Amino acid sequence: MTNQATRAVLVIGDGLSGALVAAALLRQGAEVILIGENGRPGQGTAYTAGADIHQANGPASALSADPADPDHFSRWLEERYAGGPIPGGGPQARAADVFVPRWLYGHYAASILEAAARNGGLTCITAEVTDLAPKAGGFNARLADGREMAGSHAVLATGLHFSRPDAGQAAGSAIAPWDIARMRALRPGAEVAIIGSGLSMVDAVASLAEAGHHGHITVFSRHGRRPEPRRLAPEWPDYLSDLPDHITIRALFALVVRECRLAQASGGDWQSPLDLVRAHIGRWWRASDPGEKRRFQRHVRSLWEVHHHRAPPIGYAHVSAAAREGRLHQVASTVQGIKEGRGVTIRHRLRGGQAVTASRFDAVILSAGVEYDWRRIERPLVQNLLERGLVRPGPLSLGIDAAPDGRVTDRDGRCSLRLFALGPPLRGLWWESTAIPDIARQAVEIAEIIGSERDAVSDQTKEKVNEPD
Repeated sequence: MTNQATRAVLVIGDGLSGALVAAALLRQGAEVILIGENGRPGQGTAYTAGADIHQANGPASALSADPADPDHFSRWLEERYAGGPIPGGGPQARAADVFVPRWLYGHYAASILEAAARNGGLTCITAEVTDLAPKAGGFNARLADGREMAGSHAVLATGLHFSRPDAGQAAGSAIAPWDIARMRALRPGAEVAIIGSGLSMVDAVASLAEAGHHGHITVFSRHGRRPEPRRLAPEWPDYLSDLPDHITIRALFALVVRECRLAQASGGDWQSPLDLVRAHIGRWWRASDPGEKRRFQRHVRSLWEVHHHRAPPIGYAHVSAAAREGRLHQVASTVQGIKEGRGVTIRHRLRGGQAVTASRFDAVILSAGVEYDWRRIERPLVQNLLERGLVRPGPLSLGIDAAPDGRVTDRDGRCSLRLFALGPPLRGLWWESTAIPDIARQAVEIAEIIGSERDAVSDQTKEKVNEPD
């Protein structure tokens, strides 16, 4: 059966991206059908980790979900915890400086959607969307339970898809980085392997510590690096405001390194000038030719990931303690296979080497990061969108292709009038499209476009009704 709410906007994905774009659409007066598997809108994978040790990797001052109000989240915290300390902060901590637990940020995102839906207009459906098909005047979304939902527009707010081991490497007993309950079932001195060395690895080490683990941890990753700590760095003059759009990666890298060294030499923090890159990298990325983008991917990406996507205080403290105690060992190595038996055997090849080594562990935690190549994502909706030609891979096969306003580009290069995307699927468009300010800005822009188009259609309809016979 297909619903009759064809004027509604279908928002596919009920995590942070879905909640923010749904709220923005509701404020524009649209009817919204929000469909996702979480059942808790606003609390996607990143924001359901239930332990206080799993913090947001930025202070509250950087996490406002309202592009027009940078202090929105800080005020929300102050109002919610007026009578006591904010989780993640001490008794005297300013709300703006607190690195909150991610579960708390999920509640904040949910509250934004609840406020926008007070006057109605929102339908939430807990289900997996397996297909999206064009129809006259919009789309039909097919759900895993056989239902179909119709809408005039659709927004892909699918969030992050996490990497999985390749075929033949599946580890069915692998532990998620946030599954403290399963980690408590391990021996305290168990030998544990973690595949991947990004922020999920930091969460995994913190989870192990919370579970009482004090054994050896081996971290496998291609580059052998781990995230730097995030600090409350002082302000730094914007040295990039006059940066030309067309700049080589070598020139950009040299400029940033120079400013970071100047900051350190003056008694400051290298993080201050580096963080300013974030506001400009989108326009630089879009203006760069494919060759420059490939050079950035090949030579700078791993450095960017560990220096820009930095670890919050609690997680970094646990990683540092384990390394200092000699319990955490990082290996620059490519995993070739995972075999389960008595424990877990990992076959891996050291960076720069040819020989494959087999190492045995009591348990393995998969923290391999995010998969941005949609051709490698084994989800029905993703595969059907590609097969139908409604989407095509983005630059360098990062996410999907789209116009700067979020309108999705199809297989033949045509820009859709009714299909939009925001957040992680637009990685190839902006390079960075996962931070909360990015997603919040994109949500508002998409809602304004859809709202203005719906208003124009409504005005045309009224004019036709009022025309004399």
